[in-house]
Amino acid sequence: MLSLDVLSPNSNDKIALVIFGNVASGKSTFCKTILTMLPGYNYVCIDDIRKKWYHKHPEMEGFAREKKCEDECIDQILASRLLVWETSAASLLYKRMKLRVKVSFKTFYVYINCPRHECLHRFDRRKKAGHKLYLPNFRNKFSISELINHFHWIQIDLKRDLELDSETLTPDEMVEAFLNYFKEM
Repeated sequence: MLSLDVLSPNSNDKIALVIFGNVASGKSTFCKTILTMLPGYNYVCIDDIRKKWYHKHPEMEGFAREKKCEDECIDQILASRLLVWETSAASLLYKRMKLRVKVSFKTFYVYINCPRHECLHRFDRRKKAGHKLYLPNFRNKFSISELINHFHWIQIDLKRDLELDSETLTPDEMVEAFLNYFKEM
C-alpha cells in the first residue's frame, strides 16, 4: 500500500491523484466532489480544456486544436503541486505523461469502474439532456460504443491503488470509500 497523506499533505509533498475510467463512468462527479474536501488541489481534465478551446477557437480543427489542448493540459499538470487529474488513461496524452507524473509526484491511481453497457446508457442519457462530448475530430470516426469498448480494453490492465464501482455505489458512497481508504493508512 502506498503511504500517502492525501487528506493533509505537508508543504513539501507533490501529490497526483489520477482518476481514470471510461466515458460516462462517473469520473467528473467523483472528482468534483472530492475536490471540495481537498483544499489546494488543482483539477486538470482534458475534456474541460477541449470545451474551452472549442468555444474560444471554433475556427481551429483537428490536430491543431488538440495539440493546443494537450499543451495546456501538460502545463497545468506540471505546474501543480497537488493534482487531481481526470483522464480516460487511454489517450496518447496519458501515455506520454504517465511516466512524467509518476516521477514528479507521489502518485495514487483511482479507477472508476463502470460496465460498458452502463457507460453507454449514461452517455445516451447525457446526450439527450444536451451534454456534448468534445472529442478531437480524429476520434469521431469511432461510434461511442466502439470508443467505450476501446477504452475498456486499454484500462482493464492498468495499475490502480483503489477501484470504485460507480454502478453499485452512489457518488457519496464512492467518496466515503475514498476517504476511508486514506483514513486507514
